[in-house]
Amino acid sequence: MWAEFQLSLSLLNARRSAFAALLSFPTTNPAESVPQTTSRDDMELASEFGQPMGIRITPDIARLGFTLDWYDVASRFTDRFLAEATAAEVRTVHGLALEADNRLVFRLILSALTNPLARLNSDGTPVLGLWNGDGSVPPPFLSTTFDGGHSHYLTSGSAVLDGIDIDVMVEHLQHHGYGGDGSRIILLANRTEAKAIRRMRANITVGTELTAYDFIPSAAAPAYLTNLVVQGQIPPGEFERLPVLGSLGPALVIEDGLVPAGYVIAAATGGANSQVNAVGFRQHKRPEHQGLRQIPGGGAYPLTDSFYNRGCGTGVRHRGAAVVLQVTAGSYVAPVIA
Repeated sequence: MWAEFQLSLSLLNARRSAFAALLSFPTTNPAESVPQTTSRDDMELASEFGQPMGIRITPDIARLGFTLDWYDVASRFTDRFLAEATAAEVRTVHGLALEADNRLVFRLILSALTNPLARLNSDGTPVLGLWNGDGSVPPPFLSTTFDGGHSHYLTSGSAVLDGIDIDVMVEHLQHHGYGGDGSRIILLANRTEAKAIRRMRANITVGTELTAYDFIPSAAAPAYLTNLVVQGQIPPGEFERLPVLGSLGPALVIEDGLVPAGYVIAAATGGANSQVNAVGFRQHKRPEHQGLRQIPGGGAYPLTDSFYNRGCGTGVRHRGAAVVLQVTAGSYVAPVIA
């Protein structure tokens, strides 16, 4: 059974959870210099006598840090228990450890996205959140410029999530160049907010504005009746191994119970482990200390007093590649990620 568990850990580490891979990029570095813009330059009218002007873009590079901490949990098998236990009982404990690790990784990535407070890693490099109005000025994109008050931590302004809220979230990604650079915009929501999103329709007046998008069920949605005709392509039933509820404009809607209730996250993703993804997921530089490991105990069997261990940390890499909205009439408060 020890060999079976080691094989399962190898498979788990080789194929990180779909959510983690979509939102993060793996790294072993304590800090990285990361371009924060997808800007481009233009060609000019050629001259018969002169040389063309060189590309004039100055890269907007930010030095961003990533934390690294160690987490563990013990199985506490004894020789006497293993002598009497069935294989199913032992596998149940192993399965609980794998699920605990999956929740840990997702919780760390969600915390990196939803917490705007800056902190320092062990090397003294700042670990930052998304753009949060802290005085840092995001780089311009094409003709769009920003100021030091620009924030990607938004509130709905009421106790009800509506289509204008989602329109604003999508715009906050697009005006930095995301979603049109080969990346895809995804909306992550709890069941409560996902129900509200499924009811959204275009051209509904909210305050003084009209909503922009209709929710379109995915190809995997249950059968339904409608007298409307869908223009364009039906959204896929799955994206990067995650079930898709449908689409709202350019965004694919994905429901997951680990997203805290009362919050919606919009993120640009280039796919699993893409450098475009918002969060850096850091592990130890030595391969033998990476991933979830099961450390053997000192008894007659390696399962005796064994424990599970993972060293990892996070930090935002692209401060404009995600937006977090809290459904509240008050100010933004970071959620407690359980």
